[in-house]
Amino acid sequence: MKMFGNGLGELKYRAYSFLIEQKLQDRILLKLSQQIQNIKKTMMKKSIEFFKNLDIFGQNIQLNFKGQNQYQTATGGLFSLAIIAIIAFFFQQNILNFLNRVEIHLNTQTIFDFNPDSIQFNEDNYMFALAVDQPNFSTLPFFNLTVKQRIYTRFSNGSLNKQDNFIDLIPCTQDRFQKIFKNQDFSTQFSQLKLEEWLCPQLNYSIKLGGSFTSDVFEFVKITVSECSNNSNSNSILSWKPQCASTQARDRYLQQERSFRIRMYMTNNVINPLSVQNVSQTFLDDESYFSFLLSTGTEADIFYQKYNITTDDNIIPLLKEVDEEVINVKRAGDFKTKIVQNNDQQFSAIYLRRSPYTYIIRRELEDIADLLSYLGGFANIVALIFGIIIKSYNKSRFMIELANHVYDFPKKNNANMAELQDRKEIKKTIAKARAKSKTITVKNQDQDLQSPLQSLKHTQNQILFNDTKQQEQQQNTLKQEETFQIKSELQTTNRQEEQRLFQQEQEKIIQKLGILDHKSYFTKQIQKILSRSQPVLFNCKYLLSKVFCSKLFYDRNNILLYKAIKKINKDLDICVIIDTVKEINLIKELLLTQDQLVLFDFAPKQVINLQEDESKNMTSSLVRRTLESIRSNSNSQEILQQNETIQAYYKLFQAYDHIHQSLQQNNKINEKLIEKLGQEVRDIFEVSHFIQWENKQIKSLKDDLQCESINSDPHCIQKIEQIKINMNLNT
Repeated sequence: MKMFGNGLGELKYRAYSFLIEQKLQDRILLKLSQQIQNIKKTMMKKSIEFFKNLDIFGQNIQLNFKGQNQYQTATGGLFSLAIIAIIAFFFQQNILNFLNRVEIHLNTQTIFDFNPDSIQFNEDNYMFALAVDQPNFSTLPFFNLTVKQRIYTRFSNGSLNKQDNFIDLIPCTQDRFQKIFKNQDFSTQFSQLKLEEWLCPQLNYSIKLGGSFTSDVFEFVKITVSECSNNSNSNSILSWKPQCASTQARDRYLQQERSFRIRMYMTNNVINPLSVQNVSQTFLDDESYFSFLLSTGTEADIFYQKYNITTDDNIIPLLKEVDEEVINVKRAGDFKTKIVQNNDQQFSAIYLRRSPYTYIIRRELEDIADLLSYLGGFANIVALIFGIIIKSYNKSRFMIELANHVYDFPKKNNANMAELQDRKEIKKTIAKARAKSKTITVKNQDQDLQSPLQSLKHTQNQILFNDTKQQEQQQNTLKQEETFQIKSELQTTNRQEEQRLFQQEQEKIIQKLGILDHKSYFTKQIQKILSRSQPVLFNCKYLLSKVFCSKLFYDRNNILLYKAIKKINKDLDICVIIDTVKEINLIKELLLTQDQLVLFDFAPKQVINLQEDESKNMTSSLVRRTLESIRSNSNSQEILQQNETIQAYYKLFQAYDHIHQSLQQNNKINEKLIEKLGQEVRDIFEVSHFIQWENKQIKSLKDDLQCESINSDPHCIQKIEQIKINMNLNT
């Protein structure tokens, strides 16, 4: 049993340990999963921040003016149209050239190679004609002409293999040249030169020119002038078998002309890389002619260059369809001659060789990207030139309009002092009238309170102390009531007389002011304030002052504007704005409790619906915006705007009236708000308030006078009813 108990305890211990380990593992896994989630969230936030920093399309956050994020003027619009017109004027030809594919970007590269590649001539791209300059060359030639394709192959051991391929010559025909001159009529030139008497290479010929003498493969053509022979064995390979002229005829020609000349007419090309359609132009080259004698001859090397021309005629730069063309050209003067001693086998020789120079010409017609880049660059230059002027103009206009919107600039007028003195006299008169009104009111109120109360108290005491004489007391009470009614009627008459005198005094004041009612006076005074304000103007003097750095043409208008700009820049300083925000927060903490701050900081979102919000806040800007309409009542819209401004001042006066009534509670904030209106506006409101207040007082006094009788005064009625009840109780 003991062993069984020990085993059971050990089993429980192991089970308990297993549970603890399992819980620890679960906690560890839970913490790991939480850490992984936190790491994922952190990585996600960092990734989002990283991609935010890479955003090049971020939107600037800035203030606006009158609902616009840019200040624009009509002059700026005219300048913009002028810029567009200038760009269109100067770029109309560029656009036409782009549509006609005229503009070409050219890139030329010259390559020199000791071992140039081969070029090939055939009937499709090249034709030449040979002849010795003499009469009747086709029928009675002095010399024989042969053409050979020669190929020299140099092996690695230095040995040289020479291979000759004979090219037969036949009389020339027009169609073979016309095949080269595709877009030209060669018939006239062919007839004038009598090329039908000249010799051309055989039909479907092909020759190659490539390499140099030091190359492994050197390909060239040799044209040889040799002795003319009528031997049929030696002429068997020739298609052209004329009868040779006699030696005597040859000597007579030599004696007459002093030398023989071999002529070579060949088709050649002139390259026009800037031409859109015809990059190459074919012509008949007659530059190659060489003189020789029977004893001494001439050897000439004529070089042909290779032009590799590529043309990119794509409008969209993404497309890469390129036309490639290879043209072989003999440049003018590109040949070498030397004098050699003749032998019986040849009198002169012409070698056609490949030039070591290769020209690579890349032609790119203007695409849309080039046109836009040119257009954008030119537009930027024009915008920069005009922008300096128009930006300065717009900035000046903006500062002037902002200054007129924020500040008032009163006229320099001596009549202001007279108006100020008149307002002081009016205030003194109103103060005296109010003091007199208060004295009369207090006196009447004392009399009204003392007379009925003393009478009622005396009557009540007589009733209480003389219980035995009730009948007599009733009679006395009736007599007192009659007496009180008579006195009340007399007091009412006196009040009416006093009020009549006060009305006369008030009418004198109103007549002195020269007005009929409260509204007309108020409207007239507000119009005076508005008409007295003079905005800063943008004129030529201001421009000249800017040009001469405020040294010249510095008048009152410019001085006020510079002061306003200086103050605006100071108010818009970021440090001033931050300090103002701090001061506002400090004022909130001073004026509001903690609970009030919580309510104040809670601001629900403003609801925006489809209905138009026609309410307008009373701000000073509403008044300033209609300053011009006050000056010139030219149309109904301006008159409506003027009425709107006057109505705004009415709202301001109503707010002043409500705050003025609460001044009796010693509210310092209301006093400061009224002080912020300015002395002139306060004076106008005070006079208007006097007129409006006295009218209300007249109406109130009339109502009081109607209630002054005993039968209509609730207080008196209550007292009399109480007396009657007491009398009944005593009886």
